Amino acid sequence: MRLLSSKTGVRIGLVLIVAASIVWSIVGYADDTTDPIDYRCEFEGDCGLENGLSSPSDLAWDAEIDQWLVAKSNDQLWFPGKKTQEASIASKIGVTRPSVVLKQDAVAPRPKKVQKKDKNRWPRSVSIGKPNRGWLAYPVRLETSDRLTSRRHKNFGTQEMVQAIIDAVDAVHAEHPNTPILPVGNLSREHGGRFPPHKSHQSGRDADIGYYLSEGHSPTRLKLARTRTLDVPRTWTFIESLVADKKVEYIFSDRRLMRLLYRYALNVKKIPKERLHTIFQAPGGRPKIMRHLKGHADHLHVRFYAPDSVAAVTQFIAKHGNQALKPLPVYKRIKKGDSLWRLAKRHRVTVKKLRRWNRLRKDSNLRIGKKLIVGHKRPKIRLK
Repeated sequence: MRLLSSKTGVRIGLVLIVAASIVWSIVGYADDTTDPIDYRCEFEGDCGLENGLSSPSDLAWDAEIDQWLVAKSNDQLWFPGKKTQEASIASKIGVTRPSVVLKQDAVAPRPKKVQKKDKNRWPRSVSIGKPNRGWLAYPVRLETSDRLTSRRHKNFGTQEMVQAIIDAVDAVHAEHPNTPILPVGNLSREHGGRFPPHKSHQSGRDADIGYYLSEGHSPTRLKLARTRTLDVPRTWTFIESLVADKKVEYIFSDRRLMRLLYRYALNVKKIPKERLHTIFQAPGGRPKIMRHLKGHADHLHVRFYAPDSVAAVTQFIAKHGNQALKPLPVYKRIKKGDSLWRLAKRHRVTVKKLRRWNRLRKDSNLRIGKKLIVGHKRPKIRLK
């Protein structure tokens, strides 16, 4: 096969370009020609759907329109298309131009997407069962903001608890300017239930919240608070907002930190002892709201009442039925002489299920006094 030279290819390309330009000019000339249908559309307003024309924009058409407007200046005219020369001439001869809507193919508007409301959606959170043996329905998420940080997938709870935390943080910022971001630890999972290594945090009523620190404060980590690093004024303002209106059942803290908070509230804030004795637990006295528990020097463990979410259980059952309640684990304490085989036989389950429910390996030893899950049972809640 013989190849063409570069010069020959260039010549052929130029010939094709010239031929294409000639064809294009012929087609354009044919499009600029007019017929009686176009004339009626321009001057008489008879623009049917069959031609699809509104108004040609050639200069010759503009000249003809100007002559026709001057000739018909004594009559009331209307113009279907022009918006430049027609409008100027009409203003000179005093002719009104009503609005004209040309017939065009109607374009159907796109239908708006209507979001269907979930009929099963309950209007509030529901705390079912106990904090150490329960679950959560329709939870509320504690969102991270410029004042607090929360942990993803572990920041769900009841409406009362989430709102109380937000209000307490806002109270601190209102009283103490330039307050750092408060780190919030685990609340509950989205649907509650077991939350290892916690024994509670199951029904959306428990929260682990960090301390405000004057030194070494972290917006994301629950850092150990000491007597010299605890920001006592901000921490007390936060606690004072939580315990107001009987929202909190109890708060676990460290004894050394509780002493600082008590002295500050008594000597600086001038709160009466009678009021403080209803908040702080005295050594050897009856438990109050603030209680000492080992392992809580880096965070506050707050248990909320959430009465509306607890009371909503009856309405939840009335709406969805008893079958909507999730089965809860049944615990049994290990006694002397117990083994997995004996526990499985006693509670009519398999050893394999006991290992899976309690996350036990084949070489795991049972400790006397420890609780094991031996089954699941749906809670029985009577409607009032």
